[in-house]
Amino acid sequence: MLYCSICLSTLFGQIDTEKMIYFKTLPRLEVVNEQIYQLLDSLIQYNENCIYTIHGKPYCFHVILNKKGGDTINIKLESQQYDNFWLKYYTNWTGCFYYKNILVGVYSSDIVSLFFKKTSEMQDIFYKKNKLYFRPYGKGYEFMYLEYDYINNLFIPIDKYLCQESSPYYHKIKEGETWEKITEDYGITIEDLIALNKRIKIKKPPKKGISIRVY
Repeated sequence: MLYCSICLSTLFGQIDTEKMIYFKTLPRLEVVNEQIYQLLDSLIQYNENCIYTIHGKPYCFHVILNKKGGDTINIKLESQQYDNFWLKYYTNWTGCFYYKNILVGVYSSDIVSLFFKKTSEMQDIFYKKNKLYFRPYGKGYEFMYLEYDYINNLFIPIDKYLCQESSPYYHKIKEGETWEKITEDYGITIEDLIALNKRIKIKKPPKKGISIRVY
């Protein structure tokens, strides 16, 4: 799935920046420890069934590096919904790169050079405000992470927090509702709604009492 064309970059070509919000310009990073790619592949595999992934919500990955006791290094890889929330509160980036068309941002750290190298290329980052998916019952917005300890050139899994997986969810149409209001309330597009409901006719107003699938 290609997300950079709708939310993020100029790295792989031109995008319509008129509808985007400029974040900042960061150095492009190169991976120097290729085991990082294996960790990102694991994150992608876990991410496949996330509700915000399936429904086309833009998302990105974060890499956080910290020293622990002795020669141990802690590395956390997060999958975050791409929204102004993390841009506002997490601005301490050393650089970024793309892996399989997903933006990977790396937090600043004095041990970044063990895994990544800055290049002379600069990357303009744009974002589009999106409605976040929130976990029910006040448990916060959807994200996930995998955490490892790096010891003697080995990545040892130590923790993980998995996102909520998508499952069918239906909405019963109320009187006076429009297709636009329904898609706005659930953070989906008209195209998503059509894909999930092959028989609905968007050109006609929603019919009260009919149940439609929105996830």
